[in-house]
This record gives sequence, C-alpha cells and structure tokens, in this order.
Amino acid sequence: MKLTTLSTEERIIKAASKIFISKGYAGARMQEIADEAGINKAMLHYYYRSKDKLFRVIALASFKEIIPRIGHLIEKDLPLLEKLAAIVDTYLTTFKSNPNLPLFILNELTQQGDEFIDELKAQVAELPRFEYLFAQIQKEVEDGNIRPVLPFHLLLTTMSMTIFPFVCRPVFTGLIGVTNSQYDEIIGSRKEHIVAFLTHALKT
Repeated sequence: MKLTTLSTEERIIKAASKIFISKGYAGARMQEIADEAGINKAMLHYYYRSKDKLFRVIALASFKEIIPRIGHLIEKDLPLLEKLAAIVDTYLTTFKSNPNLPLFILNELTQQGDEFIDELKAQVAELPRFEYLFAQIQKEVEDGNIRPVLPFHLLLTTMSMTIFPFVCRPVFTGLIGVTNSQYDEIIGSRKEHIVAFLTHALKT
C-alpha cells in the first residue's frame, strides 16, 4: 500500500488544529505550531503570516464541517423534539472538540458579519434549509402537539442554550468560581438539560 505524504500546508493545518484545541487561541504559539508541523517558524509565516489568519482557516474548516450535518438533520424525517435533540448534540460535540469556535464566530460576525457570511457561503456547497424546520414547528403547533410558539424564537432559544455556555465559560470559572472540571461536567450533561427544558416548555 502506498503511503500518502502530507504536504507542508496539510501538516501545518493538522498541527495548528491540535495546538488550538488543546491550548486555545490565547495559549497557542506559532513556534509551537511550527515545531509540531516539523518546520521552522519562517516557513510557517510564509504560509500564514499571523496566528489570526491561521486560526481563521482552522475555525472556518470546523464550521464548514458542522453545517452539512445540521442541514441533513433538519431535512431528516424525525419527530420535532428528537430532531432538536440531534441538532443540540451535533453542536455540543463540535464545540467540545473546539471550544474556541463559538467565540471566534461571534467575533467574526461582530467585526465583519456580511463578509464572513459571504465567505462561508462561498465555501459551503449547500446551506441548511431552515424553512423545513420552521414548517415542521408550525405544523406541530397547528396540530396541537406543542403550545403556540414562533419557529424563529424556538430555533434561537435552542441555539442560544447550546452555544452560549462555551462563550461565557470565563465568567463562570473566573468570577463565580466554578472549576474547569466542574464546568466540563456541566457541558457533558448540557444536552439532557436542554432537551428536558424544551420538552417542558413546549407542552400544551
């Protein structure tokens, strides 16, 4: 079997992903990424002139992976609560492996929202068709299976409960005194809490 040799850029991306995930954006150092990739720092800067640009590539790649999975779940024939639980699980799994991703996306949207969205659209073959989910929510309301709720608000509430804990982690660990291990346990049980909350909130 012929072994595939990674290109220099592929080694950089692989090394950067490992360092960013293990140490976070603030803790990552370009020299450390270069060492992990087996190249010198000058070569790393030849491909990526700053840590910001390298992290942007890594973060966009991670975000591009999650979008098709969300799109697939939205169009899948599943009961509403089961579908929402699967969407929550997909977000949580992705963000647990890259906890810096939510804050990166928030910063990008704040600083250059339209440009970031346009870049994302250009790199993703097909965006999630949320109108499918909105139609399913509306039908559940009309059939009397859930209490009246605007589909947009339900989606916004679900995503907020899923994503915000990763953004506000420093508040809990720095100000409230929650330890990192305790916070990891909270994130680990987050899906069950969100699903239980939504189930209760949507009861007729």
